[in-house]
Amino acid sequence: MDESRSMMETLTVKIRGEIQTAEAELAHESYNFGLVQAGEQEVVRVLQECLQRQSNSDSLNKQLFQERSNYLSDKKISIDKALLLNTQLASTYRKTLYTYYEIKTRLMGKLEQRLDAVARVKDTRQLIELQARLHDALNFYFGIKNAYVEQRLDHLNRESHQNGLQLSQVQETIQSAVDHITKFLVDQVDFEAVHRDAMLKVHREELQQQQKVPV
Repeated sequence: MDESRSMMETLTVKIRGEIQTAEAELAHESYNFGLVQAGEQEVVRVLQECLQRQSNSDSLNKQLFQERSNYLSDKKISIDKALLLNTQLASTYRKTLYTYYEIKTRLMGKLEQRLDAVARVKDTRQLIELQARLHDALNFYFGIKNAYVEQRLDHLNRESHQNGLQLSQVQETIQSAVDHITKFLVDQVDFEAVHRDAMLKVHREELQQQQKVPV
């Protein structure tokens, strides 16, 4: 009985020792498991954080890439619009320049025509004034000539044949002057009709004067 009790006590002590050892090992393993579990959780946390950062970085890169793409696209559109506008402006400038030169050429032509017209008007006025002065001079000349011829005719009627020769010389001088004046008038082409009338008047007066000369 004592032996059995001793064996039971020994077995109990042994079992208690094994239980304590197992509990110690379990506690150690639990501690290690906790460390492993904490390590795994830290790894998972760090991994998730890395994944989140990677995701954020990818999103940011995508956003930056999209913004850059949009910027480049907008820039290309702006450049294309600027080139088109530049082409249109260049075309408009060329058209405006051609129009300016065309208008300038027309205005210069009109200015030259106006200057020519003014010059012609000025020349015509001067010629009209000259014709008026010549007409007055002719009237004055014919008046003096008629008076002179009448005086000479009266004198020649009382003089000898020599006086007749002098009359012929006077008539030749008068005719020469008339020829010079006639030539000058004929040269004025713009007033040809006036010249013809003046010449007819001169010839009529000459014929009348010649008819008065005694044979």
